[in-house]
Amino acid sequence: MHYVLQLANGFLFHFIGIDKAKSWLEKLAYIMQLVPSVPKSEFSRITIISKNMIDEADPKQNINPELRLGLPNSGWQIKNYNSLRFWSYPDTHDIIYAISDGEDHINKIIDMDKMVSLIFILMIESGGLPLHSALIEKDGFGVALVGRGGIGKSTSSRRVPSPWRPLCDDEILVVPDQQGRYMVHPFPTWSDYIFNRNENTWNVQQYVPLKAIFFLERDDDEINEVVPLGQGQSSIYINYSSNQVLGNCFYNKEDRIDKGTAEEHLRLRKKLFDNSCELAKSIPAFKLPISLTRHFWEDIEKVLDKEI
Repeated sequence: MHYVLQLANGFLFHFIGIDKAKSWLEKLAYIMQLVPSVPKSEFSRITIISKNMIDEADPKQNINPELRLGLPNSGWQIKNYNSLRFWSYPDTHDIIYAISDGEDHINKIIDMDKMVSLIFILMIESGGLPLHSALIEKDGFGVALVGRGGIGKSTSSRRVPSPWRPLCDDEILVVPDQQGRYMVHPFPTWSDYIFNRNENTWNVQQYVPLKAIFFLERDDDEINEVVPLGQGQSSIYINYSSNQVLGNCFYNKEDRIDKGTAEEHLRLRKKLFDNSCELAKSIPAFKLPISLTRHFWEDIEKVLDKEI
């Protein structure tokens, strides 16, 4: 079975599962509400295969002949982002991604999380970035509730009353569309599956225009009112949140990697910061105090009324 993911910027991902990876892909498609597709040449093709089937010198060697059509015979490059590794071809959108062998539930979910990180990394090139954020929607517009783990993103998103609607509570992807407007997609909370809290699904192809970004602070810590952020400070906060999502993909000073990989990581980090600055120019950002009793959505509504 083949599945497709289309993003607001027009980018298309076409997923193909090989042999044992088919059931893994079906589970990923269930969680992300992906739909079956017919292969098309303009799609970015991501072929998923088990690690024990990978020949590093020729990663497509063990892919079924009918699915090999159009895949380059040589010239594949291994991309290393710490624990995330995949094969790509310089002149096409083709990618080969290897998942863990065996039936371990946690490793399967971790591989799905890495797959999403792969998508996030590819979207950096198109001006996009992920945020460690919940996403709530009202009147067709999205509001990002950004914060570190444990700050209250999940609780806050569950507390919003109608007509507010929670779309996700952990990760989002922000991308500029063809008109330069910023659109935001909800993405799964993988820890829910790792710890068997529930089996929610997320429509990752759904997107809404991003209206504002709110960085969550407990109202008994630093602030007790909404504080607007300047573009410089907003850029730093956005970039920090993006790196929280992707930090494990980029090397640190203790990692031993080749010069080419180090340069690629640094280039992407710079591009990610540039994207953060561009987002801060277009989307207003604020510090938002939250608590278990505060009607913080009313604070958001007041801010949005002023922004209109």
